[in-house]
This record gives sequence, C-alpha cells and structure tokens, in this order.
Amino acid sequence: MKTYSTFFTVLMASLLLTVFVACSVNDGESESDGDTEQTEADGDSDLEGGIPDGDSDVEAADGDQTTDDDSDSDEVDGDAETTEEAEMEAEKEVEVQEDTEVEVEAEIEDAPLCGDGLILSCGDSLAHNTNVEGRVDEWFGYSCSARAEGGREAIYTFSTEEDCSVVLRLTDLSVDIDLFLLSECDPFSCIHMSSTPLDIQDDETVEFETEAGTVYFVSVDGYSDAAGSYTIEAECTCGVDGDETCGK
Repeated sequence: MKTYSTFFTVLMASLLLTVFVACSVNDGESESDGDTEQTEADGDSDLEGGIPDGDSDVEAADGDQTTDDDSDSDEVDGDAETTEEAEMEAEKEVEVQEDTEVEVEAEIEDAPLCGDGLILSCGDSLAHNTNVEGRVDEWFGYSCSARAEGGREAIYTFSTEEDCSVVLRLTDLSVDIDLFLLSECDPFSCIHMSSTPLDIQDDETVEFETEAGTVYFVSVDGYSDAAGSYTIEAECTCGVDGDETCGK
C-alpha cells in the first residue's frame, strides 16, 4: 500500500510539472506574439506618420524651388529689360551721331564755294579779316609755294571786262598772311603768289595780266595757323593802250 501511495505521489508531481511547463511555454509565446504585434504596430504607426512628414518636406521643397524660380525669373526679366533699355539708348546715340554727321556734311556742302564767295573788283580797297571773311581751313598749301598755309583762307573771285594789267596788294598786315592767284578754285592751279615772311616785309604784292571775261580766284591765306586783319587792293590798267586806270 505504501508503494502505491508513493507511485501516485510521483505521478501527480510529474503531471503538475508538465502542466506548469506547458503554461510557462504558452505564456512566453503570448508575450512574444504581443511584442511582435506591438513592434509591427509601432512600425506601421511610424510608417504612417512618416508619409505626411515626407509629403510636407516635398511640398516645402517645391515651395522653395518655386520661390527660387520666381526670383530667378524676375532677375532674368529685369536683366533682359535693362539690356534692352541699354541697347535702345545705344541705338538712339548712334542715330543722333549719324544725324549730326549728316548735318555737318550738309553744312560743308552748303558752304560757299569759290564762285559763290567774296567778289574783288578793280579799284577795290577792302578792310577784311580772315577770322570773319575767311572760311575754316581747307587748303593747307599751294602748288606755287613751299610754305605751309594752315590758317583760315578768304577766297575772292576777280575778273575784268577788258584785258588789263592788275596789281593786287595786301597791306596793314598784323600777322603772316599770304596772297595767291589761282586760275581755278583749286590750290594746285596757282599762277602767281606772294608769301614773304612777315619779319621781312609787311605787305604782299601780285602783278599779272588778265584776259577779258576770264574769272580768276584770289586766296588770302595764313602761314602756319595765322589769322587776322588785312586790307586787299586791286589796281587795274586796262584798254589797248593802257590809258584806262582803275584804283591807285
């Protein structure tokens, strides 16, 4: 009887141990499952929470990019407008310059030529000044003289109705002004000249024979860049026998 009691006790103990172990195992699995589910839930929450954050970042980035693009666009438009304005101003300046050049050319073309300038006749004694009656220097020398005539020149036309002996004089000189007789309105058509330095003599004289009706050109020009006052005289002796005298 004692043996059965002992066996029964051992059997009960084994059963209790087995139940205890089984319960322990089930509890562990439940905890593991709970942890796993909690982790997955947390992960889902994080994932779900992360999406809005990502969208917000993208939207913010898009906003910044749009602002930058707008700023860049404004700057580009501003630069383009500035460039266009500068080009327009440059074009206006070119147009003004071209108009000015045309006006200057027109003034030069409209300036009196030799035939439309001053007239000198037999018996004249004219007190003139190259700064007044003269034109802006265009002739820098003459074919009959080695002197550099860089001053303003006054051009006269001269003619006689008869064949005459003519004496042209420049007097009352205060600067070095010279006298030239031309057959054409051209410094290279020089016939006679008087171009003596002022420190040697204070007047200039040219003598020549005219043919009736022929137009001659008389140039009063300044040596180097000389310009100033003078008196020009024309003395004529005309007629077949030279019995008609005009001037001194």
